[in-house]
Amino acid sequence: MLLSNSLPLLWLYYAILSLIVLVAGYFAIGFLPRLLRWTITGLVAGIIWTPWVFNIAATHDSPAYTGLAPAIINVAMDILAHRGGISFVVLLIGAVIGAVLGATLAVRTRKSKPARNDKNGQVGKRKAGVAQGNKQRPKEPTL
Repeated sequence: MLLSNSLPLLWLYYAILSLIVLVAGYFAIGFLPRLLRWTITGLVAGIIWTPWVFNIAATHDSPAYTGLAPAIINVAMDILAHRGGISFVVLLIGAVIGAVLGATLAVRTRKSKPARNDKNGQVGKRKAGVAQGNKQRPKEPTL
């Protein structure tokens, strides 16, 4: 059950908070072009959502505790313990995959630009005006 076990609840909190961070970050870099914005958001998503296994030795008598945590947490623990590990490589792979997925999403959801025939970007407005005989709208009454 979700409320009786603390690890699923912890993962749920992590997922919700990371989604808030991603959405806020996406809107914070709104001044950037769309492709770059989605690429950066995908990169950050890859960094914070890449899972990796870890081992912690509890005592000399008991076996090590093994679990699953975000790779960014494993990298931080490796740095604090002055250990080199493969978790940094996994984090970089996750970041690259996230950036590629973000860029792919930006390219695939791009709207096609309308064809521009004249200087103002008006397509076929002159032809429509000629066909209607340049009818003027009735004036609104003024007080």
